[in-house]
Amino acid sequence: MIDLVQKALQDGILNLQRHEQLLLMLEQAAERAGVPVGAICRHLRDYVGDDEREWCRKILASRSQPPSGMLYVGKWKDVNNRMDGIAGALVRNFVDARVMTIGRALEERPTSMVLLMPNFCTTTKQAGWQAERVADLVLERLHTNRTSILYATTVADVQNVYGKALSDMLHDRFKVMKK
Repeated sequence: MIDLVQKALQDGILNLQRHEQLLLMLEQAAERAGVPVGAICRHLRDYVGDDEREWCRKILASRSQPPSGMLYVGKWKDVNNRMDGIAGALVRNFVDARVMTIGRALEERPTSMVLLMPNFCTTTKQAGWQAERVADLVLERLHTNRTSILYATTVADVQNVYGKALSDMLHDRFKVMKK
Protein backbone atom coordinates (compact mmCIF):
# COMPACT_ATOMS: atom_id res chain seq x y z
CA MET A 1 0.00 0.00 0.00
CA ILE A 2 2.87 2.37 0.75
CA ASP A 3 4.10 2.03 -2.84
CA LEU A 4 0.62 2.91 -4.17
CA VAL A 5 0.45 6.01 -2.01
CA GLN A 6 3.98 7.12 -2.90
CA LYS A 7 3.25 6.73 -6.62
CA ALA A 8 -0.05 8.61 -6.25
CA LEU A 9 1.78 11.45 -4.50
CA GLN A 10 4.53 11.51 -7.14
CA ASP A 11 2.00 11.47 -9.98
CA GLY A 12 -0.05 14.27 -8.41
CA ILE A 13 -3.13 12.10 -7.92
CA LEU A 14 -2.91 12.72 -4.19
CA ASN A 15 -1.55 15.83 -2.50
CA LEU A 16 -0.05 15.57 0.96
CA GLN A 17 -1.67 18.77 2.23
CA ARG A 18 -5.02 18.51 0.47
CA HIS A 19 -5.49 14.83 1.24
CA GLU A 20 -3.89 14.70 4.69
CA GLN A 21 -6.98 13.38 6.48
CA LEU A 22 -7.75 10.93 3.69
CA LEU A 23 -4.20 9.58 3.80
CA LEU A 24 -4.41 9.09 7.57
CA MET A 25 -7.52 6.96 7.14
CA LEU A 26 -7.00 5.58 3.64
CA GLU A 27 -7.81 1.95 4.44
CA GLN A 28 -10.97 2.92 6.31
CA ALA A 29 -12.04 5.26 3.49
CA ALA A 30 -11.54 2.48 0.93
CA GLU A 31 -13.45 0.00 3.08
CA ARG A 32 -16.33 2.44 3.58
CA ALA A 33 -16.45 3.08 -0.17
CA GLY A 34 -16.32 -0.65 -0.92
CA VAL A 35 -13.25 -0.28 -3.14
CA PRO A 36 -9.62 -1.37 -3.01
CA VAL A 37 -7.13 1.26 -1.82
CA GLY A 38 -5.67 1.30 -5.33
CA ALA A 39 -8.91 2.76 -6.71
CA ILE A 40 -8.34 5.88 -4.62
CA CYS A 41 -4.66 6.06 -5.59
CA ARG A 42 -4.96 5.67 -9.38
CA HIS A 43 -6.11 7.99 -12.16
CA LEU A 44 -9.74 7.65 -13.18
CA ARG A 45 -8.55 7.29 -16.77
CA ASP A 46 -7.04 3.93 -15.76
CA TYR A 47 -10.60 2.68 -15.25
CA VAL A 48 -12.98 4.49 -17.60
CA GLY A 49 -13.22 6.31 -20.91
CA ASP A 50 -13.54 9.99 -21.74
CA ASP A 51 -17.38 10.07 -21.68
CA GLU A 52 -17.51 8.59 -18.21
CA ARG A 53 -14.80 10.92 -16.89
CA GLU A 54 -16.63 13.94 -18.27
CA TRP A 55 -19.85 12.74 -16.66
CA CYS A 56 -18.05 12.30 -13.30
CA ARG A 57 -16.82 15.89 -13.52
CA LYS A 58 -20.47 16.97 -13.46
CA ILE A 59 -20.82 15.44 -10.01
CA LEU A 60 -17.85 17.45 -8.77
CA ALA A 61 -18.98 20.65 -10.50
CA SER A 62 -22.55 20.58 -9.21
CA ARG A 63 -22.73 18.90 -5.83
CA SER A 64 -26.02 20.58 -4.95
CA GLN A 65 -27.64 19.37 -8.20
CA PRO A 66 -25.62 16.34 -9.29
CA PRO A 67 -26.60 14.25 -12.30
CA SER A 68 -29.35 11.72 -11.58
CA GLY A 69 -27.29 8.72 -12.52
CA MET A 70 -25.61 6.53 -15.05
CA LEU A 71 -26.80 3.16 -16.30
CA TYR A 72 -24.32 0.75 -17.83
CA VAL A 73 -26.13 -1.63 -20.20
CA GLY A 74 -24.73 -4.59 -22.07
CA LYS A 75 -21.64 -6.74 -22.01
CA TRP A 76 -19.33 -4.65 -19.83
CA LYS A 77 -16.74 -7.21 -18.72
CA ASP A 78 -15.11 -4.76 -16.37
CA VAL A 79 -18.10 -2.98 -14.83
CA ASN A 80 -16.92 -3.72 -11.28
CA ASN A 81 -13.51 -2.18 -11.99
CA ARG A 82 -15.15 0.82 -13.63
CA MET A 83 -17.34 1.40 -10.60
CA ASP A 84 -14.34 0.97 -8.27
CA GLY A 85 -12.43 3.58 -10.25
CA ILE A 86 -15.32 6.04 -10.26
CA ALA A 87 -15.93 5.62 -6.53
CA GLY A 88 -12.20 5.90 -5.79
CA ALA A 89 -11.89 9.13 -7.77
CA LEU A 90 -14.95 10.61 -6.09
CA VAL A 91 -13.71 9.69 -2.60
CA ARG A 92 -10.37 11.28 -3.47
CA ASN A 93 -12.35 14.43 -4.29
CA PHE A 94 -14.25 14.33 -1.00
CA VAL A 95 -17.51 12.90 -2.34
CA ASP A 96 -19.16 10.15 -0.30
CA ALA A 97 -19.37 7.34 -2.86
CA ARG A 98 -20.02 3.67 -2.18
CA VAL A 99 -19.99 0.52 -4.26
CA MET A 100 -22.57 -1.94 -2.91
CA THR A 101 -24.46 -5.00 -4.00
CA ILE A 102 -28.24 -4.79 -4.05
CA GLY A 103 -28.47 -6.87 -0.89
CA ARG A 104 -26.13 -4.65 1.08
CA ALA A 105 -27.76 -1.47 -0.24
CA LEU A 106 -31.19 -2.73 0.85
CA GLU A 107 -29.85 -3.58 4.31
CA GLU A 108 -27.96 -0.32 4.85
CA ARG A 109 -30.06 2.15 2.82
CA PRO A 110 -26.99 4.31 2.19
CA THR A 111 -27.35 8.08 2.12
CA SER A 112 -24.06 8.55 0.29
CA MET A 113 -23.93 11.19 -2.44
CA VAL A 114 -23.19 8.45 -5.00
CA LEU A 115 -24.24 4.80 -4.85
CA LEU A 116 -22.82 2.35 -7.38
CA MET A 117 -24.59 -1.02 -7.76
CA PRO A 118 -22.82 -3.44 -10.12
CA ASN A 119 -25.59 -6.04 -9.78
CA PHE A 120 -28.65 -3.80 -10.19
CA CYS A 121 -30.14 -5.98 -12.94
CA THR A 122 -28.13 -9.04 -13.89
CA THR A 123 -31.02 -11.48 -14.12
CA THR A 124 -34.40 -11.60 -15.81
CA LYS A 125 -36.21 -12.37 -12.57
CA GLN A 126 -36.09 -11.13 -9.02
CA ALA A 127 -38.39 -11.66 -6.08
CA GLY A 128 -41.23 -9.15 -6.32
CA TRP A 129 -40.61 -7.70 -2.87
CA GLN A 130 -36.91 -7.24 -3.62
CA ALA A 131 -37.53 -5.57 -6.98
CA GLU A 132 -40.02 -3.24 -5.32
CA ARG A 133 -37.54 -2.31 -2.56
CA VAL A 134 -34.72 -1.71 -5.05
CA ALA A 135 -36.99 0.49 -7.20
CA ASP A 136 -37.96 2.42 -4.05
CA LEU A 137 -34.29 2.94 -3.19
CA VAL A 138 -33.43 4.22 -6.68
CA LEU A 139 -36.44 6.57 -6.75
CA GLU A 140 -35.74 7.84 -3.23
CA ARG A 141 -32.17 8.65 -4.24
CA LEU A 142 -33.38 10.41 -7.38
CA HIS A 143 -35.83 12.56 -5.44
CA THR A 144 -33.21 13.55 -2.86
CA ASN A 145 -30.55 14.60 -5.43
CA ARG A 146 -28.29 11.62 -4.80
CA THR A 147 -26.64 9.97 -7.76
CA SER A 148 -26.90 6.26 -8.59
CA ILE A 149 -24.68 4.36 -10.99
CA LEU A 150 -26.17 1.03 -11.99
CA TYR A 151 -25.44 -1.94 -14.22
CA ALA A 152 -28.01 -3.93 -16.21
CA THR A 153 -27.49 -6.69 -18.73
CA THR A 154 -30.23 -5.29 -21.00
CA VAL A 155 -32.88 -2.56 -20.94
CA ALA A 156 -35.48 -5.29 -21.47
CA ASP A 157 -34.30 -7.00 -18.27
CA VAL A 158 -34.72 -3.74 -16.35
CA GLN A 159 -38.28 -3.46 -17.66
CA ASN A 160 -39.05 -7.12 -16.86
CA VAL A 161 -37.65 -6.94 -13.34
CA TYR A 162 -38.56 -3.39 -12.26
CA GLY A 163 -41.40 -2.43 -14.60
CA LYS A 164 -41.82 -0.04 -17.50
CA ALA A 165 -42.14 3.10 -15.38
CA LEU A 166 -38.74 2.70 -13.70
CA SER A 167 -37.14 1.52 -16.93
CA ASP A 168 -38.42 4.59 -18.78
CA MET A 169 -37.34 6.91 -15.97
CA LEU A 170 -33.82 5.48 -15.98
CA HIS A 171 -33.63 5.83 -19.74
CA ASP A 172 -34.86 9.43 -19.61
CA ARG A 173 -32.99 10.74 -16.57
CA PHE A 174 -29.78 8.70 -16.48
CA LYS A 175 -26.81 8.74 -18.82
CA VAL A 176 -27.05 5.37 -20.55
CA MET A 177 -23.74 3.76 -21.46
CA LYS A 178 -24.31 0.86 -23.90
CA LYS A 179 -21.84 -1.75 -24.99
